[in-house]
Amino acid sequence: MRADLAARLARGEESLSVLQEYARKFTTLGLYQADGRARDVVERNVQIAVQSIVDLGDDLIARRGWGRPATAPAAIAVLAQRGVLPRPLADSLRRWIHLRNVLVHEYASIDSRRVLQALRNRLRFLRSGLLALARAHGLR
Repeated sequence: MRADLAARLARGEESLSVLQEYARKFTTLGLYQADGRARDVVERNVQIAVQSIVDLGDDLIARRGWGRPATAPAAIAVLAQRGVLPRPLADSLRRWIHLRNVLVHEYASIDSRRVLQALRNRLRFLRSGLLALARAHGLR
């Protein structure tokens, strides 16, 4: 299972690198909205980065016997309660999870402005969350 966690971490880090590149590339909403392929790349990599955090968090909760949260936001709350994630980081990660859910389930009505704002203003929280969970697993 350790190799699986390391692979999920590596894929999450790869997605974060892609997202960082696109955050620098799109300086205006108009540029972002005009490039459908780039939006697809961003949306998919948000999904992967967030899911890697969720997967690492769920595994940590299971390994430590901290219960079985019913939802990804509930799992993030457990990780905050147990001191794995600082509460402000957990709050931001729950917002990322909500955005991921919109991208997956409400794909016909994605608000590009919201995605680009998250990319520009909150990407560091995804990186911090992934790093915190990697450390908790002893992978960093």
